[in-house]
Amino acid sequence: MKKFILLAFFVILASAASSQWTSNPSLNTNVCDTTGEQVLPKIALTSDGGCYIGWFDQRSGGYKVYLQRLNPQGVKQFSAGGLLISGNNP
Repeated sequence: MKKFILLAFFVILASAASSQWTSNPSLNTNVCDTTGEQVLPKIALTSDGGCYIGWFDQRSGGYKVYLQRLNPQGVKQFSAGGLLISGNNP
């Protein structure tokens, strides 16, 4: 469980609108576009060129841990808002 939570901190989020890495270096790739506050994003690269991005999210009150997997092209592999890892309140 501890390793899984650590993995949640190593996540990247992709844009729901473009669903891929942006080709314009002056623009950010949107990883999470929901209500509330998303803080402390962490990323971990995968051997295939993709990555995992994890963050704390306050969209439904209280901070919860979410994770997103991006393939090498920057396409989200989980639902647009990310995968809920821990919904426990601290």
